[in-house]
Amino acid sequence: MEAKDKRSEKKSWPRRLLRRCIGESGATFMEYAMLAALIAIGVAVAVSAWGGKLINLIGASGTQADNIANETNAIKNLTIPEAKN
Repeated sequence: MEAKDKRSEKKSWPRRLLRRCIGESGATFMEYAMLAALIAIGVAVAVSAWGGKLINLIGASGTQADNIANETNAIKNLTIPEAKN
């Protein structure tokens, strides 16, 4: 008897999913799924359009940070000559 119950449970999950998609709660699920798909498409388009520019911007920022660090270290290493009296 238990074996039949387990089989019916295995067969019933697709039916439950189908009922969820058809019913009111399923409509909400489908709306969220479509919204998630649209957001994913938007992110993919944005990354493909501006990805290279973003990489260049980050690289330039890193270079500027290195330059500032090098200049700061150079200023710290300066020695001020003592005045002769």
